[in-house]
Amino acid sequence: MARDPTARPGNPLAALSERAGLWRSASRRDIAASLAELLAGLPGVRAVRVTAPDAIDPIDVGFPPDASGPMVPLAGNEILEVSVARTGRRLAAGDEAIAQLAVEQAALALEAARLRGKLEGVGRTRDEFVAAFGHELRDRLAPIFTSLTLLKMGEGKPEAHRQVIERQVAHLAHLVNDLIDVTHVARGELRVKREPVDLAVVVQSAIELARPLIGEKAGLAARVPRGMLWAIGDRQRLAQALAILLGGSITAEGNDLVLSLPAHAGRERPRTVVPPALTSGHPAGLRVLVVDDNVDAADTLATALRASGLEAHAVYGAVEALELVEARPFEVAVLDIGLPLMDGYELARRLRRVTHGDDLCLIALTGYGEAADAARSQAAGFRRHFVKPIQLGTLLAAIVQDVSRGPRGQA
Repeated sequence: MARDPTARPGNPLAALSERAGLWRSASRRDIAASLAELLAGLPGVRAVRVTAPDAIDPIDVGFPPDASGPMVPLAGNEILEVSVARTGRRLAAGDEAIAQLAVEQAALALEAARLRGKLEGVGRTRDEFVAAFGHELRDRLAPIFTSLTLLKMGEGKPEAHRQVIERQVAHLAHLVNDLIDVTHVARGELRVKREPVDLAVVVQSAIELARPLIGEKAGLAARVPRGMLWAIGDRQRLAQALAILLGGSITAEGNDLVLSLPAHAGRERPRTVVPPALTSGHPAGLRVLVVDDNVDAADTLATALRASGLEAHAVYGAVEALELVEARPFEVAVLDIGLPLMDGYELARRLRRVTHGDDLCLIALTGYGEAADAARSQAAGFRRHFVKPIQLGTLLAAIVQDVSRGPRGQA
């Protein structure tokens, strides 16, 4: 911080006013140095020492190579302290008041500078997190775009492309869950899970991620029988790490990559829960109302439910839903919560009044996944609270189970 030209003898108050303005954007050390320089100009002051223990080393102004006399406290507070060596004359009362005022102003400026530094640190952490998160999103979107392009071109097997898209969408859902957990931002890292993973799935995902890195190099393939090799780790992170290794190592034939992972302790592969399908005990024409202001989300879900044997209708707002339920009966309503004009909680309450409370099975399907959101759903009359995206089988199983229980979930 440059020496302030207004800090001239005989005008300390004007100098303080000017410096206080400069202190608003100065560093902590520059603030302390400027304060020391200002106080050194007071009549009767030979040397000044400014100390802010939590921020800077002592700043001395006016000290010659030889001793400048004993240092005595001049002013201070919990943030900084000022000591001076005097010329022999006492400071005038007005100068002491100016010194105390200067110390208070400098202390406020030091605290503001500390808070600025803290905010800048938070901003850097945020930017680093966004950059890392953006990188992971692009990693997942790249194979999706490539698979869609190949589908349009008619290249390869559609089923293989479908599997790629399905896996990457699952990864994206995992990332969204990470983003919602704000504690990950505070730690500056994404969560790493420890769970049984099928290494065949990890290797296949890694190859898909690595293809943009290796381009059209010699064939890259892996033979890992599905369900035969299991380890403990984070499937998404393992796939990403392996993809980076593949992308950096495919420079010559015959490269070997060795990864050491803790084996899954169980002899049997982890069980996969397969939701029950609709059976003849439940009418194929079960009427389901889907309400979501995202037209694509509502239409695709209704289409999937119809393909599963249900009679599903999609509407895109609360008013339409109320009108349709008043006109015809439904056994199930799947509602988004973040609807415009009337949210899903209020819509659920009104639907219960229209259907006399017990005749309609209400299921929430929403992007709001906190415990408080689920509690509000229960209070509004929902039997289930699911967070998007949801596996179709999970939703079908819930519909079958809830409808079979009858009113208020009674068997």
